[in-house]
Amino acid sequence: MHLDLLIEKGAFYYKQAEQNCSKMYFKRAVEIDSNYVFGLFNLGVFYLRLNQTDSAEIYLFKALQKNLDPVNYDEIYEHIGVLNFVNNDLINSRKYFDLSHELVSKNENVNFHLGILNAKEGNHVEAIDHYNITIQYDSMDFKAYLNRAISLFQLEKFQETLDDLNRACAINPAVAEVYGLRGNAKYRLNDVVGACSDFQMAKELGLKEYSKIIIENC
Repeated sequence: MHLDLLIEKGAFYYKQAEQNCSKMYFKRAVEIDSNYVFGLFNLGVFYLRLNQTDSAEIYLFKALQKNLDPVNYDEIYEHIGVLNFVNNDLINSRKYFDLSHELVSKNENVNFHLGILNAKEGNHVEAIDHYNITIQYDSMDFKAYLNRAISLFQLEKFQETLDDLNRACAINPAVAEVYGLRGNAKYRLNDVVGACSDFQMAKELGLKEYSKIIIENC
């Protein structure tokens, strides 16, 4: 069977949630040709999605070492960035996301993660620039709105924070962190009644620390 067809079958079975079949086709492609970069890459991504990071690391770095096509580098760098992010190795995560971003500046996933990394470093203006690109390409990504709102809040842009959290809530109305931060933004905008309503929702959705906030402020 042609190697590309094996990868197509592996991808098909992964979408059908048949992981054993998916892995079988990916591994078969690599067994036939141990230098097949696309097979190594897909097997690495497969393990990464299952949070089997040790196996993901093996195959993603093999793909990187054997890759000779510049077109493939950005995706390999991207997923090694994700791998390091999952492993909480933020320095190397930043390194590989930056490498991917240098090749393809508009990748929404890379920009989302660079937004988070910049925010962790206190670079909220740069973080917002990255979240803007993510939202430009996926306007239904509530996590991008939430994370952009976090940076806007840190910059004391409370109305813009509120606007983003309203969008996030419209997309996914069951996220406790959205209500908690929205309550804080409303409180800063002197909407105490609205803030307390959101604090209550945050508490009901699992953020029990808002019990004390409600007692003290509502």
